[in-house]
Amino acid sequence: MLIDFPDEDTFYYASGTIRYHAVVDGTLVTCEISPEALEDYFRARAGRTGLLAAFAAHRKQIESITRQILPHRLYAGHCHLFLLDLIRKPGKREASTGKSREIVEVTHSGLDCTVS
Repeated sequence: MLIDFPDEDTFYYASGTIRYHAVVDGTLVTCEISPEALEDYFRARAGRTGLLAAFAAHRKQIESITRQILPHRLYAGHCHLFLLDLIRKPGKREASTGKSREIVEVTHSGLDCTVS
């Protein structure tokens, strides 16, 4: 899966989400990040100006997380990121080992994704 992010403007929606695009295997995909993710994780100020500023300041990190989530969350040309996606380290998932729980690295064979 080839994933790229065009160098273009982001969009603020009345719901508070910031919308941006990815190109996945040559197809345009609409991505959104929740206002809670921007406010709680990146300490964005509420409202259009604060959310757009936080996205711009952390765009590379957001795109990196998006790149890791897209193969699992892409549906009907859309992908949504939430606060939990930022809190959990991408590429790591909790796994039950019976008596105890541990963090396990997840590898994705065959994915051509560059982390920026």
